[in-house]
Amino acid sequence: MTMVWIKDILWFSSNNGVLWGEGALNASPEELHNAVKTAFGHLTNRHLIEACHGNRGPLANLGDITYEEFIARLNNIEIQ
Repeated sequence: MTMVWIKDILWFSSNNGVLWGEGALNASPEELHNAVKTAFGHLTNRHLIEACHGNRGPLANLGDITYEEFIARLNNIEIQ
């Protein structure tokens, strides 16, 4: 299952939602807000849903990836 990490603040996937990471304890309110807003903005991404519900599509079998890797892969999918 693909899970996307935003720093060490939180991780998200379309089947688990948004879950806090240990880094949230030391993050500023602004960092927390931005991370949550970013995560919820991607929960309905079609490619993430395919990977998390049925382990298919171009993001399948990635496991834990950083947010930067996630965006890079999405951009690569759009180019193809």
